[in-house]
Amino acid sequence: PKADAYYQRGLSHKRLGDRSEAVRDFSEAIRLNGELADAYYHRGIVYAELGTRKLATDDLRLAYKLYFDQGDLDNYDRARQLHKEFYDGTGQVTEDLVAAAADDASGNGHEAYVADNPEQEIKPLLEQESETTAANLFG
Repeated sequence: PKADAYYQRGLSHKRLGDRSEAVRDFSEAIRLNGELADAYYHRGIVYAELGTRKLATDDLRLAYKLYFDQGDLDNYDRARQLHKEFYDGTGQVTEDLVAAAADDASGNGHEAYVADNPEQEIKPLLEQESETTAANLFG
């Protein structure tokens, strides 16, 4: 549950454009649960947005391997294709890519963690969603 909370918060930071905090939260989610393919996938996209192609391709490779092992062939194909594009140097972070990654996140029930108001901080969102989760994350 803690890994998922960090992953969810990472998605929120990503949507709000706070890439460094998104990477930090995705990394913590991965540290707590190394099988969290979605965290590798989204951290890879953020790394690509930051221009760190090597880190992006490493994460996307891990994501597609985990998706395959978990039997999630749709996400396997998506992550593998994206990995190939970045590895070959043909992939670029475009508005379409960012929108597709956002659609991936919102399609998995993460919309409760996304601020309607970009000015709103993540911590209050988590507290509204679950005081227990916020207490566990923020002490």
